[in-house]
Amino acid sequence: MYEIVLAVIIGIVLVFVVYSVAFALLSKVASRVQYLQGMEEKPWRSNIIIGPVVLLLSIALIAVIGGENLVEWGWTFPSWELILTALIVSVIAGGIVAGIHTRLSKIPPEDRPNYSSMEFIILIVIIASIAEEFVFRGFLQQYIDHFAPYLIHMGTIPLSGGCIVAAIVFGLVHVTPARQMGESAGLMAGGAGVFGIIAGVMFLMTSSILIPIIIHIIFNLMGGTIDRLSKTKE
Repeated sequence: MYEIVLAVIIGIVLVFVVYSVAFALLSKVASRVQYLQGMEEKPWRSNIIIGPVVLLLSIALIAVIGGENLVEWGWTFPSWELILTALIVSVIAGGIVAGIHTRLSKIPPEDRPNYSSMEFIILIVIIASIAEEFVFRGFLQQYIDHFAPYLIHMGTIPLSGGCIVAAIVFGLVHVTPARQMGESAGLMAGGAGVFGIIAGVMFLMTSSILIPIIIHIIFNLMGGTIDRLSKTKE
């Protein structure tokens, strides 16, 4: 028990440090970069700085801690069958989660964030998906499971301590963006937490970081597509 508590604390602290460095750098350059002006109204633009910094620092942490055993940390290319499975799971689960979120959202369709297709694809679908998977699944989940392995099976579905903690933290970090957009913090955090469990379980089952990245990309695509369709119907 002591080992898992210590691993959880250290892992979360390191994730906090990663994001603190990213936000500190963002604050340094925000006033100098024209694109970042008015981030209060367009907070997703911060991903152009935060995403790459979080990704690079996460990779650095994994490389330092994992050493030469990066394969054990998920740095493998999955089979095409696993990729196809990830696509199917993400389309079904992403559609359900995004659909529920859109229906329960307290923000009217016309008042939801209005970003261009290019911004959405680059900043949210690609950069955010890759960066967040490396820090939450690639680092935090793996760090806890590596130093304090705790695995249970719910039928054929594996669930680890790292998977649960990473999903919870992933959900909590979406509270601030939710408040910035006027969205329900509980709704966004809950949806992110559910996604985190799905991504974490798939990571455990496939041992490849590419799988949760694919799932995250599809989830974000599904969310954006359903959101745009809801605006069209109004």
